[in-house]
Amino acid sequence: MDGTREISCIIPFWNEGSNLISVLTEITKAKNISEIICVDDGSDDCNHVKVKNKFPAINLVRLQSNRGKTDAVREGLKHAKGEFILLLDADLKNLDHREIDLA
Repeated sequence: MDGTREISCIIPFWNEGSNLISVLTEITKAKNISEIICVDDGSDDCNHVKVKNKFPAINLVRLQSNRGKTDAVREGLKHAKGEFILLLDADLKNLDHREIDLA
């Protein structure tokens, strides 16, 4: 093992609005995250468009209907390529990417 860790960050969300954008703005600064997967759990607020436009490198998965957080996480895991998984809530407050980089 060469010491590098492949970490997939999964963020399930449903109608999170600016909360999600705030979390993504911070987590995209983290250097040790290999991929970010956002799972839209059937939102009807069109924030998936904002996510795709502002963060084109993020893997955005959209569910047709709201199936709940567990199913959204399960769907995100199907797409994850990392050896490790970081699960974040879309409404997380005061996230600082430096805390993620220290882990």
